[in-house]
Amino acid sequence: MGIFKVGGGVPRNWSQQFGVYAELLARRGLKKLPLKRYSYGLRICPEPVNWGGLSGSTYTEAVSWGKFVPPEEGGKFAEVLEDATVALPLIVGAVLERIGYFKR
Repeated sequence: MGIFKVGGGVPRNWSQQFGVYAELLARRGLKKLPLKRYSYGLRICPEPVNWGGLSGSTYTEAVSWGKFVPPEEGGKFAEVLEDATVALPLIVGAVLERIGYFKR
């Protein structure tokens, strides 16, 4: 299971709550859901960690909350600290070039 997030704040955090929610339901005996953690993730957000806001919360921190598989167990995630209007077109262009979308 993977996650690709553009931006930060509450919507980003909300989408990461699935694993924690499933675990709580299982612990309370309400549902027999296996623990679901993200194995892969890419986040594009200019918010630095030093401000302490929710948008600056890293995927490394999310490992401690059980939202991501730790790198030691095979989890892979990256964070691009840049505005999405700059980074997203560059990333999409690079991916399209790598898969051979642009024929020469």
